[in-house]
Amino acid sequence: MGNIRSLEITKDKGYAWIIVLTSFLSHFANVGFSFGIAGNLTIIYQEFFKVDLQQGSLVGSVHIGVLFLFGPLTAAIVKKFGCQVAELFGGVLILVGVGLCAFSTALWHAVVSYGVIAGIGVSFSYTASSQILAVYFDKLKYLAFSLAIFGYYIGLMTWPIFSQFLFDKFGYSKAMGIMTSFHVLHIIAGISFFEPKGGN
Repeated sequence: MGNIRSLEITKDKGYAWIIVLTSFLSHFANVGFSFGIAGNLTIIYQEFFKVDLQQGSLVGSVHIGVLFLFGPLTAAIVKKFGCQVAELFGGVLILVGVGLCAFSTALWHAVVSYGVIAGIGVSFSYTASSQILAVYFDKLKYLAFSLAIFGYYIGLMTWPIFSQFLFDKFGYSKAMGIMTSFHVLHIIAGISFFEPKGGN
């Protein structure tokens, strides 16, 4: 217990920077992923499910809408149960949602799996991976948040290129399966997001 308690008085240094790294990775794989592959998913859904542009964009629209819609709920759960629980729960939902999406045979399958389940997961993960920074940082919290959120922008730049490569080379189902594996990053981040209790 002594080691855990000591983290309470070592803000802005030491283990806090591990939190920045795992938060960075989480941002890369949550909102970076969601916004980064939105355009490619719309096109691949049109081709895979033989639907028009409006129907193809439905999955991504539901996903982003659910992400923001659940924001107040995820914030309340983070406050009650902590960042670690929220990040792990979100990570599991994303893994399940994106993973099931690989087995979609109809558009509504993708709406439920990726749009709703993964969307809720991203909402949990994004909230937790942002809020955890305030636990470990005081004077340098703005720098920490800037570095962590940079993962989102890296995701915006890399996921469109990488996802297109996967779709072209492996097709929709295998590509989604491969991309599912990257969301293990949320589990890794969640394990690191323990919140030390203050002690005398």
